[in-house]
Amino acid sequence: MNNSVVKKTWLSRAAIPLLVLILVAPMGSAWIAFKYFPDWVRTLGTSNFGTFIDPPVKFSTEGLTDVHGKPVPADLFTKNWTYVYFNSSDCDRTCFDHLMIIKNVRLSQGKEISRMKRLFVITSGDVKDDTRKLLENFPSLHTIYLTNDKQRDSVRKVFSTKDQQDPFASNAIFVVDPDAKVMMFYKEIKVKQRTLLGMEKESIINLAKGMQDDMSKLMRNSKLRK
Repeated sequence: MNNSVVKKTWLSRAAIPLLVLILVAPMGSAWIAFKYFPDWVRTLGTSNFGTFIDPPVKFSTEGLTDVHGKPVPADLFTKNWTYVYFNSSDCDRTCFDHLMIIKNVRLSQGKEISRMKRLFVITSGDVKDDTRKLLENFPSLHTIYLTNDKQRDSVRKVFSTKDQQDPFASNAIFVVDPDAKVMMFYKEIKVKQRTLLGMEKESIINLAKGMQDDMSKLMRNSKLRK
């Protein structure tokens, strides 16, 4: 058998393994990066709308109760991505709008909806009948009711970001990952929009759209890490 025939035979045998390697290598590299080097991945330049919290901070619900006085489950965040929003018991229009955003972003995830939860942390004030009635608009919304300064100080410390903004007053929406770590937050970006009457109003449409896009990416990447 001459050299040319041997060469062609070798190339034909190697073609399929090489093709498989070319297709699989990027996926394998990405899987390894997300599974074993998640903190390094967070430092890469991304197109995410939210702001990463680095390093992420563990959030324990131990000793906390909901608006009904029931203990918050220790495994509340397990196997789920959770949006967390803070406000007082006197939930005003801004508060209501943010609760609507996390509700609608969750609904937008379609078949992945079961992997998402929402948590409303009431930081102060009495939980009156009006508040309970408002919460009826948000079925499946989990709650935490902070009843004393010790609880408030503990939770505030976990959710405080590098710029030291007070999470209770910032109107930020936080993301807790399936390992119960606070890893990202969103701040409303004011956008001026003109109505049909030519008047200008503030909009938070961009916030909802950005959160929706980010959550879709998190869902895909977290599947890759399994």
